[in-house]
Amino acid sequence: MAPWYVTREGGTLGDYAPDVAGACLHLLGRCRNRDRVEPASLRNRFGSAVTEANVRPHYAALAALCRPEGSGAGVGDLSTTELRRVFGTGPGLILTSAGWRVSRDVRLGRPIFGAHRPFVSDKGPLARLWRILDISLPSVGDCLTVLEEIADTGTEPSLEDRAVIVDTLRYVAQRP
Repeated sequence: MAPWYVTREGGTLGDYAPDVAGACLHLLGRCRNRDRVEPASLRNRFGSAVTEANVRPHYAALAALCRPEGSGAGVGDLSTTELRRVFGTGPGLILTSAGWRVSRDVRLGRPIFGAHRPFVSDKGPLARLWRILDISLPSVGDCLTVLEEIADTGTEPSLEDRAVIVDTLRYVAQRP
């Protein structure tokens, strides 16, 4: 049997996956071979059964394939533009604590917004992938939107929301 990341001619990476592989496994097949793939089909098949532990190795494999930014940047044989399109459309291919999300709905760094917005870490082996996908740090506008959402509830902020308020204000104060 071929390694898990190699596709057979006309096959998909799923042919070699004995368990839940996650959407990234399917996308990784695209990075190795120009076969037509439907990354969302795997996500739809397993839905909430997929955990971070299932997809993290596949995100890491994609991150390891990331070429440096600039001319020729991308992952495997996918251009940066094509990879961003795949991760930025549909219901999303980034598994977060809030479920599957598209890259534009995810922020990079420490999760200062708590449960209000999904984040991915800006440290570790996956950081290169998140940067290629153009996942950004929270903007001041993001911060104001979250603070307004908390204020608009019309109730006393919960302990979690108070922590979000403090972290968000601290973050804004530290911005250049």
